[in-house]
Amino acid sequence: MKFTGLKIPRKIIKTMEEKERIFFIQFGEILNEINILYRCFLATSNLKWETEVEQKAKISQLFFFIRSLASKLYEGWNIINSGYVESALSLKIDKSLGNQATDSLFEIRKYFGRKNNILIIRNKLGFHYEYKMVGDGIKNLEEIEENDLKIFLTPSIGNCIYSLSDAIIFAGMKKDLMLSNPDEIFGQLMDEITQNCRHFQTFGDECLSKIMGPYQDSINHKEDYEITTAPLSTEIKLPQFIEIRK
Repeated sequence: MKFTGLKIPRKIIKTMEEKERIFFIQFGEILNEINILYRCFLATSNLKWETEVEQKAKISQLFFFIRSLASKLYEGWNIINSGYVESALSLKIDKSLGNQATDSLFEIRKYFGRKNNILIIRNKLGFHYEYKMVGDGIKNLEEIEENDLKIFLTPSIGNCIYSLSDAIIFAGMKKDLMLSNPDEIFGQLMDEITQNCRHFQTFGDECLSKIMGPYQDSINHKEDYEITTAPLSTEIKLPQFIEIRK
């Protein structure tokens, strides 16, 4: 995996048009966060289990990353919409984008241009813990399998699992979701998250590169890097449990 490091002179940052500069910095940070969360999401998806407690821990981790990614993707959409789509920047950059980046932007705008599950998750559970949603989950208590109404306790700090909370909150949220197959809720949400992450990454990487294009002649310091230890996406695993020793 090869990288080119570019040292951006302060002069370039200061002389960029203000809205272009703000968008570049904000969207770059959103992409950093999406990339980190997406790697964790993949690493949890790859986990296998031998016991029920490992299975419940994996589900809890996946639920967390679904909520976190949904929240970041929606915030990213707000930045794209206000800082790019509704600004002069789109007129400047759109025509120079390649087919993949153009298609990704189209899919992002189509998805977020209507009611969507990412917005529902973000508003109800991403950065909030809606009181009413817990009440709705309690009302649907009979629909939850009794085996999901468990907590798993251990003296090992940071490793207890409160599956009951996940199950009740998920039951309260799912009635508001738009689902083509109610029996495959988790799979559908994971697919929507995965597709949107890829669209953001494809559009974002090329868009930010195009913004820096006119300044290339002023960037004198470039350095090449190569990473040879990056694992395959199917090989990374984020463990369900950890031991903390003094």
